[in-house]
Amino acid sequence: MRPSSSIRKREGSPPRPLVIWTFLGGHAVLGVGMKYSLILATGHALLAFLLGLYLAATARDAGKLIPVVGYIMTSEVLWRMSHVALFWEFGKYSTSAILLLWIMRHPTPRPNWLALIYLLLLIPSVIITCFSRSDFTHLRQILSFNLSGPFALAVCSFCFYRMNLQYLDFHRLLVMMLGPLVGIAATCSLATLSLGAGYKFGSQSNLDTSGGFGPNQVSALLGLGMLVAFLWIFVEKSDPKLRLPGVILIFYFFAQSALTFSRTGIYMGVGTIVVASLCLLRDPERLLYGTGILTVLFGVGYLLLFPALDQFTGRKLSVRFADTGLSHREEIARADFDLATQHPFLGVGVGMAQTARLKALGIEGAAHTEFTRMLAEHGVLGAISLVALLVMGIRTALAAATKYEMAWAAALLAYSLLFMTVSGMRLVAPATTMGLSMLRLRKPQPRLAAGRNVAQVNHFSEASIADL
Repeated sequence: MRPSSSIRKREGSPPRPLVIWTFLGGHAVLGVGMKYSLILATGHALLAFLLGLYLAATARDAGKLIPVVGYIMTSEVLWRMSHVALFWEFGKYSTSAILLLWIMRHPTPRPNWLALIYLLLLIPSVIITCFSRSDFTHLRQILSFNLSGPFALAVCSFCFYRMNLQYLDFHRLLVMMLGPLVGIAATCSLATLSLGAGYKFGSQSNLDTSGGFGPNQVSALLGLGMLVAFLWIFVEKSDPKLRLPGVILIFYFFAQSALTFSRTGIYMGVGTIVVASLCLLRDPERLLYGTGILTVLFGVGYLLLFPALDQFTGRKLSVRFADTGLSHREEIARADFDLATQHPFLGVGVGMAQTARLKALGIEGAAHTEFTRMLAEHGVLGAISLVALLVMGIRTALAAATKYEMAWAAALLAYSLLFMTVSGMRLVAPATTMGLSMLRLRKPQPRLAAGRNVAQVNHFSEASIADL
């Protein structure tokens, strides 16, 4: 019996090291080019979106679509750095549109009702906002800024819930996510090198070394790059040539994240790597291998790389990381708690916390912590939606079939929650990583032996990737 085309196309091997290096190097050049060419940047964003729509409308399985969704997630900061001629929340809406099209073509047999509950509980507070704002344009902007993130999170979590992802597609997902991250880091590196020898570093977040865009968001994406590169190392542990990009990129993302002077990326990157390690190293066979990798990474990073960066910045980097303050985030969070107690049922309304906080408590600034913002703006319904979100995350981690799958789920969940704690939902990253954490990772399908039928092969392919 001849194997079907659907089985044959799952066979094969990951891209060769030269192809991977070319892809990553090409994105370094592309990222810098996008920074200086509005046409190139806008064309790149539209092309990624159209490719996602095409795959959502034509693909039979999600294996080709998921890497594109990951690519859009890590491209969003690159687009914003380049000031693309598109609306600000393009990353969130494009991801949502692509996945909604996929859901319409492929209704899930096991709906993630918690994702819908999480989103629906946030809708009633819109009424308060509508009565508070008469200007339609301003109203639309407020609702879009504050609800596009939760909407994207609900769509990603609903679509990816218990969806199977074969090994080769998972491999492509990691590579596709790394490409734009390299572009971001390269853009920041060029900006840093152009500062000149006489540049004086301060002790606050640095816009100049962040490619001219928000250091907090740039740093957070580079922290995600550290995690993705770390997971890459464990996927490619059988081939040193394919492990090498992961090791180099961890150090590169670490260095460039540190130079933004935003502590967010380093803490998130190291924290999520620790979470993944705790899951992976429970296996005695991995203990020596994993411990060796961690020793090298943290040894080189802490003993060699960070001191070199500190000297480059005139010792200002160590001053920055010695500061344990939360950049007034704690004041805004406490004020949001106060608003929640004053408006317990529906809160102050979607997007109204900043105005209400300034009027009632005299505290300025937009919320950085998504969880306290939800309590202030949605009241008890926001608290219930948070419970649904946390239950969804815990259930995802507990459902992991292998240690690598648990490491993947737990690390991405940790990244999503940490991002929402320090940066709200300003990017699509926390929504996408929450959804991607719910994927089920599968082994590659083997070649058909003579006399074996398709059912046997499909049954084999349901085994989890325990050997990764």
